[in-house]
Amino acid sequence: MSEPKTEQQTAAPTPGEKIATSKRRLLNAGLASAPIYLTLKSVPVLATTNCKNPSGFSVSGQASRPQDFAPCTFSGPSIWGSNSDWGSLNSLKNQKIKDTLGNVSSRSAYANVTLKNAFSGQPDAVRYLCAAYLNSRASSGTFPVTTAQVQEMWADGSSANYNPAPTYSTTWGDAEILEYLKYLMTP
Repeated sequence: MSEPKTEQQTAAPTPGEKIATSKRRLLNAGLASAPIYLTLKSVPVLATTNCKNPSGFSVSGQASRPQDFAPCTFSGPSIWGSNSDWGSLNSLKNQKIKDTLGNVSSRSAYANVTLKNAFSGQPDAVRYLCAAYLNSRASSGTFPVTTAQVQEMWADGSSANYNPAPTYSTTWGDAEILEYLKYLMTP
């Protein structure tokens, strides 16, 4: 048999007690869901309209762009290749790749190609590295890669030894360099 209930157990809660209980439940539910909300919150890796230098670029982050992403707009290989007037860089048109980017044994097949001819019939890595070289020379410091960095990409990319920053534990090969240069330039 059950014991008789006391008056306090059988009495209905007062309106003030109901509100306090509701507030506690609401507050507890909100605090409990905060970690879940923070876990679900996603921040795009490249959520910026500024071009990034190699040390701030994430090749794996390419797929994570916001809807209003404005890509970098430096001249790509098709622009350099179709433009007959390179302005102050006209004197470089007949320069050989080995004399501008460097004479690298792993890229000897392209050593005697002129910059003017580098934009047609060459692999994407060659085309984009030549465009990056010209952008680094023409941009008055606004292109995020220096001429020396482009030359390092040329020398070290074919053997996957290009290190975009001294603190990086991984190195880039031509595929990663190409992704980065495509990010910087219009096709």
